[in-house]
Amino acid sequence: MMTTTRLALVSCLLAACASDNESELLAGFSPPPPTNGEVQYLSPIVRDIKPGEDRIVCSYLDAYIDADSDIGRVAGYNTTGSHHIILYTTSLAQAPNTHDCKDEEMVFFSIVGGTGGDAAESPENKLPEGLVRRVKGGNQLVIQTHWLNASDTAFDGQAAFNVRYDSVSPNKTPADFLAVMNTSFDVTPGASKASVECTFEAGVNVWQLAGHQHSLGKHVRIAYTPKAGEQRVLFDEDWKTEWSFNPKFLDFTLAPMYIAPGDKLRVDCDWENPGTDTVRFPSEMCGAVGGFYPSTNQLICFNGDWLGG
Repeated sequence: MMTTTRLALVSCLLAACASDNESELLAGFSPPPPTNGEVQYLSPIVRDIKPGEDRIVCSYLDAYIDADSDIGRVAGYNTTGSHHIILYTTSLAQAPNTHDCKDEEMVFFSIVGGTGGDAAESPENKLPEGLVRRVKGGNQLVIQTHWLNASDTAFDGQAAFNVRYDSVSPNKTPADFLAVMNTSFDVTPGASKASVECTFEAGVNVWQLAGHQHSLGKHVRIAYTPKAGEQRVLFDEDWKTEWSFNPKFLDFTLAPMYIAPGDKLRVDCDWENPGTDTVRFPSEMCGAVGGFYPSTNQLICFNGDWLGG
């Protein structure tokens, strides 16, 4: 495939410094250039994504955060065949490389912004008034891309992010990503079920929450149980495939849901698999994702255990 070249990172602006190296731009992929005050991060090209393949890829960039900063704007762009793209920072640096992501890497990741769906351009990531994504100086930047090839031919994929960094504001509260996931289920042919329950170790304010399944999903139920109280069902609906890319979030912006230490979130999932093969994580998913504050890092619970705990 013919390719052109483009600077992967455009300039040293505010908190982030660009690499002097050039990186390939996939033919036909034209992310908009960064505007004044922004920096652009371009992932390496993920080659030869084969028909039926489901890959989650982590690309450690030759780019670091210069100083603690607030994210003023972040927008993502990707080629076709994407399930999601996410820009992270990590406290555990690696030499620049691209590889299939490992679960244990998530312990050291903190989300900057991302988008879901096979779209050429993401909406800007905006938080409620008073909240902000805050990044730590010295951390390396990582682009995670998730590719699903439902076609009959192999393709290549790529992602880009345009980011503006602002000075840390004492008037804003850092927010982050929350996930409660089951990663050990088997979606066997026919009907199957799975669940996951996680007990919170610290108090948090949740401002949005959504169930998460993929195309075989049939139903999702999310329930909240206080340490001393009755279970309360937050979400209990038949699954719609489009929610895999555009989640149906419960919006607690005006009245955040406080989860105290010892409280629990539980997710129950139902699937219907018309095929003959068993499907597992990450081709299918069972869990809930959302946003919370205040934060010093993201909160991810797999199979009842918090990563990094």
